[in-house]
Amino acid sequence: MKVFLGNPPWREGDNYGVRAGSRWPHFRKIPPVKKIPAYVPFPFYLAYAAAVLEDAQHTVKLTDAIALGIDEGEFISLISEFNPRVV
Repeated sequence: MKVFLGNPPWREGDNYGVRAGSRWPHFRKIPPVKKIPAYVPFPFYLAYAAAVLEDAQHTVKLTDAIALGIDEGEFISLISEFNPRVV
């Protein structure tokens, strides 16, 4: 089975949301020179889930939209192109 795991984009104005590796969700300022945030904690929970699914012989695509600096449209396109059974 094809499974898509994702850390979706989360922005508000010039700020991006931080969920992974944080005790509580919060916003940080996007650096003016870069599209990609300076501080991006790794979403370990998604990596663990991907490892368990792959071990069970599932095809997995994991995308961290915050680390990649992609918007909602690009994120949805990645999901559509992969065509998973579960998101």
